[in-house]
Formats: sequence, structure tokens, C-alpha cells
Amino acid sequence: MGNRYGYIHCRSPRLGYVHDQISPQFRGYLLCDLAINMSLAFCMGTDLEALNASPQPMAQIFLQGFGQKGTLAVWSFVVIVQYVVV
Repeated sequence: MGNRYGYIHCRSPRLGYVHDQISPQFRGYLLCDLAINMSLAFCMGTDLEALNASPQPMAQIFLQGFGQKGTLAVWSFVVIVQYVVV
């Protein structure tokens, strides 16, 4: 049930609307959130007790992975993105 452009047509317009709204959000989750969580899991190391004792665990993971200057750059980007989005 596709046309020459590769789009799939739905018999029910309501289901098509739901698919159009959910699909980009799910793709965004897969591309951004899941990739960030996986990279954080690989970079956090094996000393979980020290990571839990840290006042900023995510900043500690960045510090272990990027060093001080890289952490400041990434953390600044995170803060700016959260300010713009919210």
C-alpha cells in the first residue's frame, strides 16, 4: 500500500496521524538518547561506588572520559541545550 514516493498510506486517517506524531519522536530517542546512554555506560568505568559518591555523577563520567577541558566544553553544551529547549 505504498505509492511511488515510498510513503505508506493508512486506511484510517487517525492511525496515520498517530504514526506521524510518534515515529519522529521514537527515531529521535533512538538516535540521541539511546546513543548518549550507551556511550555514558561505556565511559563510566568500573568504580561505581566512587561514581555514586560523587556530587555530580554525570560530570564525573565526562571528566573520566574527556579530561577537564573536554568536560567543561561538553557540560557547557548540555547546559545551553537545556536552556534553549526548556
